[in-house]
Amino acid sequence: MRKLWVFPLLALLLTACNAKSATAPSTMMPSPLIGDAGQDAKSESLHIGSGTVTMQGQDGQNQPLNITVRGTSGLKIDAHGEDPNHYPCYECQPGTSYPLHTGVAMYGPVTLRGHDYQLGCMSNSCGNGLLMLDGSVTVPPVTATSPATTSAPFTLGGTSLMQLGTSPEPNFVWTTYPLTGSGTVTFTFQTNAGVPNVWFIVGAVFTFR
Repeated sequence: MRKLWVFPLLALLLTACNAKSATAPSTMMPSPLIGDAGQDAKSESLHIGSGTVTMQGQDGQNQPLNITVRGTSGLKIDAHGEDPNHYPCYECQPGTSYPLHTGVAMYGPVTLRGHDYQLGCMSNSCGNGLLMLDGSVTVPPVTATSPATTSAPFTLGGTSLMQLGTSPEPNFVWTTYPLTGSGTVTFTFQTNAGVPNVWFIVGAVFTFR
């Protein structure tokens, strides 16, 4: 039986980029598993030019993330993520600008050049995918009507990647594809009567252009 091992780079990046403030709930995302490939290969970068990453609910509510994006070389990703701690702030202070550095591991089907793959499943043949969403967001003023929205540009950080097994068992060749892209993120904020003068993010939509 082929031994499974945890992709260490993905686990490390998710732990670092999703570190929250002491007031935010924390949840650990399970890392995808891949086979003990004999070789690794690098390929050209893939550019994501359309589609969305949609997040719903407040941090800590275990709401799913939906990922539907399209890119170069026939790239199609219709996947999901499971870690809820992706927002730039928890109890968000009105008028404050927060950095956005969010890591999203992808689980589900992907198509590239007409070939179908799976990301993040419990199989030797499964690949890995990570989106690093970078930017900043300014929280609405305290006088805004709840719910309120605000939009800002984002880019895919340099550690965004996909790793796919591009040759059949038992001699996998794992090809790493850097991912690029940019667009606009729209955050939805709500107030809570029990916690005055702060905003809570209850959803976000990242739209690639």
